[in-house]
Amino acid sequence: MTKERRTERRRVVRHPIEVEQEFTGRRFVATTRNIGAGGMFIESPEPFVPGDFVRVRFQLPGTASHIVLETQVVRSEFAAPERGEVAGVGVRFLDAPDWVVAEVRRFVEEGASSRRRRPSRR
Repeated sequence: MTKERRTERRRVVRHPIEVEQEFTGRRFVATTRNIGAGGMFIESPEPFVPGDFVRVRFQLPGTASHIVLETQVVRSEFAAPERGEVAGVGVRFLDAPDWVVAEVRRFVEEGASSRRRRPSRR
């Protein structure tokens, strides 16, 4: 089993994303599961293997910026429908511009602070 290497916080967000595999040119729309300043997890029935290069196009919810990034697959998860699991891939961002990293960090932190402000249910 691979040890988790994330250094950035993640925010759970299910949002459409366009994915293009660079080697084949294959394009499809998938859904994000979570995002952080260093990468994201994409729910995808398309098979990818660690090391594959993938271009992603997306817009963070509540923002106007359209983001296009080169990424590399760092892990793959296979579906286990009997447990309600969906297949997907973890990707790390390659050479993301500073403004993208800052915008993603802000998006993640806004999600964390909104969870802290919610009143507890009793």
